[in-house]
Amino acid sequence: MDPPGLYDIIAYYRDMRTCVIYASKYGTTRECAERIADELGADSFDVRHARDIDLNAYDLVVLGSACYGGMVMPRMRRFVAAHLDELLSHQAALFLTGVFTGVKRDLEMNVAYPPSLRAHAIAYEFFGGRIDIDQISRLDRLALRGWGVTGDINSLDSRTIKLFLEKIKNSRQKPNY
Repeated sequence: MDPPGLYDIIAYYRDMRTCVIYASKYGTTRECAERIADELGADSFDVRHARDIDLNAYDLVVLGSACYGGMVMPRMRRFVAAHLDELLSHQAALFLTGVFTGVKRDLEMNVAYPPSLRAHAIAYEFFGGRIDIDQISRLDRLALRGWGVTGDINSLDSRTIKLFLEKIKNSRQKPNY
């Protein structure tokens, strides 16, 4: 068998199927997921509508969730638990959105996804987040006050999103010829 030519490699990357599955409460994670999907030419699914998705139809699965109370959203936790073996058999990339920094952010990153999935991921980043205090529920406002957040926050970091995309593009596995 001849080694792959340039056109074979280009065709492989063009044909590599990618999906982005996300859990968003107020829209920031959805916006990030849509940006990633656009950049990668990927399909994008809200996790609420991804129950019956055939992950075997994809070469790369990107998961993203907002963090609340130090955890990914419950529907993302359920999706990951139900599909963990499938996710581990594909290339995977993970991202989180949230407003905490420093130690709180690091704790969220350490518990958000199962250790086996974090270790398997070709990219894993925390993008920061955005809160318009007047647009969130009273319960969320009360919880945020308990964590010391009393006003609007915009810590979304476009550079980190770009870095995440570069890691994915640089880490995509080429087929064995």
